[in-house]
Amino acid sequence: MLKDYQRRFRLHITGILDDATKQQMSQSRCGNKDPPLGLSKNTVASLVQKWSRSILTWSLRSYSSRIGEAQSHRILQQAFNAWSQHISLDIIQVCSWCSPDIIVEFGSTDHGDRYPFDGPGRTLAHAFSPEDGRIHFDMDESWTTSYDDNDINFYVVAVHEIGHALGLDHAYEKSSIMYPSYQLFRERDILPYYDRIRIQQLYGSASKVTTRSTTKKTTTPRTTTKNITTPRITTKKATVKKKVTTKATPKSTTKTTKKVTTRPKVTTRSTMNLPSKIKLPCEVFIDAAFDFPDKSFHVLDTGMLRRYLPNKKKWDRWILPFEQIYRGLPNRITAGAYDFSRNEVLIFTITRVYRYKVNLRTYQAEYRRNDSLPDHLQGVIVGAISYRDGIHVIKANTLQSFDIENFKRKSKERKLRDEFPSFSGSVKAAFTSGYLHHFFTNDRLVHVWDEQFNRWKTFAKPMESNWFACTKKL
Repeated sequence: MLKDYQRRFRLHITGILDDATKQQMSQSRCGNKDPPLGLSKNTVASLVQKWSRSILTWSLRSYSSRIGEAQSHRILQQAFNAWSQHISLDIIQVCSWCSPDIIVEFGSTDHGDRYPFDGPGRTLAHAFSPEDGRIHFDMDESWTTSYDDNDINFYVVAVHEIGHALGLDHAYEKSSIMYPSYQLFRERDILPYYDRIRIQQLYGSASKVTTRSTTKKTTTPRTTTKNITTPRITTKKATVKKKVTTKATPKSTTKTTKKVTTRPKVTTRSTMNLPSKIKLPCEVFIDAAFDFPDKSFHVLDTGMLRRYLPNKKKWDRWILPFEQIYRGLPNRITAGAYDFSRNEVLIFTITRVYRYKVNLRTYQAEYRRNDSLPDHLQGVIVGAISYRDGIHVIKANTLQSFDIENFKRKSKERKLRDEFPSFSGSVKAAFTSGYLHHFFTNDRLVHVWDEQFNRWKTFAKPMESNWFACTKKL
């Protein structure tokens, strides 16, 4: 056993507890377990876990008072970006009360996951492998933002633990951020080539735009619920390199850290940061958008919900997986509208329509039902508008009324150019806000029809900067 330890950490193999071995064991480290020695490449490959989605969300639930809330958000976003900039995976911060894929928390001793921390020193943090999504830091460590060997650098450990959360195991190259023992890395060198190659083997390089399929092993994939994996316990030493945290199954680790941090305060807010690969609503053909009774404007696209606040003329900083608000909704949607007469949100997919009753006291969207669309509407709806006191669905060149209580009966289809004079082009997306009906054509132009004045407010302008939520000021 001792020889295995010495072999793993590339010490002189003596089989006795010599000074070099004692020094290695005394170092602060990650709490994830080290994988067994001697496994074949096929066995190691079969144990690899990764996320099955191309967009992940994270939030911070609590933080160390030694770092503070704002600094914690900033450092964690930087740590997530250290990985995501090299791979075909977007990782987005959401609010602390949301249900994200990855939850970051601080805790002391027994903190509820069967892998208690040990106070200052030894085990610094641990993380669980995909698709569990928990990352835990020991509150009692002397966390710092400084790059010196007096305390434990939060950024270095965060990058290590996120590596575990994304599916990487420990590595025993001392140059690797995934080395179990704590080493102080320079910020600019945080992700060596060795680690970039390993993470790209899981998710592909950042240049790839396609979504990868993911194989999961030990844990079952989760939608909103997380799987429980045992974190591995690793120990990191406080040498002058960096500190590594492990995830997946925390391994017990021994570490010598010197200072005790004060207990974290639970955060209730987090700042939203968009990865560069996530397109702003102004740059894409939006899947669905509509006014909401709380006076906000909901935009649903690629599985995420963004809100525009017309009264403040700005986008809300929160971005949520829209399934958190619209329960049961699949990621692939084609249109949406708010039916004021029934206080219902209607959201269309390729083959179905979903209905949500809005509670006007709490503004919660309560799922009612979903129904199969008639054949003549399946696969052809590209937008929906609240027009002339009713919902109308939009196809590429036509519109027709949609009565939710009698939608199986085919209504008269009218050409858009007849309903809205001079209109031309093939519609890719359409929605209503107030009395303004927005049509986005495949040549990336926006046409805005003002129903009150029965005329065009905007005609064939570039869509990136010519509708109410997207102006040149953005």
